[in-house]
Amino acid sequence: MIRVNAHFLDNQINYIEITGHAGSGEYGHDLVCAGVSAITIGCLNSLNKPDSYQIVVEEGYVLVKEKSVPEPHDIIVLETMYRALKSVAKNEADYVKVRKRKVKGSATQ
Repeated sequence: MIRVNAHFLDNQINYIEITGHAGSGEYGHDLVCAGVSAITIGCLNSLNKPDSYQIVVEEGYVLVKEKSVPEPHDIIVLETMYRALKSVAKNEADYVKVRKRKVKGSATQ
């Protein structure tokens, strides 16, 4: 199961964590995992200022956490990633779960 935890501050993503593997097919042939990976890495590669985020990418784990005020383009990129992952979760509910949480406090917490 892939779990996506997105934290929003003032209707803007300030933290997103993706963990696990879909398990929808054998290793190397899991199309759900491949789709989530393509969305995630494609969006991370589209960030104009990745230094505005703490980014960790490991097998079965991705963390994107705001470190400083991001530029508008990057806010849109992360929103696009979140919406695309929600779409995958809607169509592949047995393999992907997305959780949205509204948080309080500083955007750089």
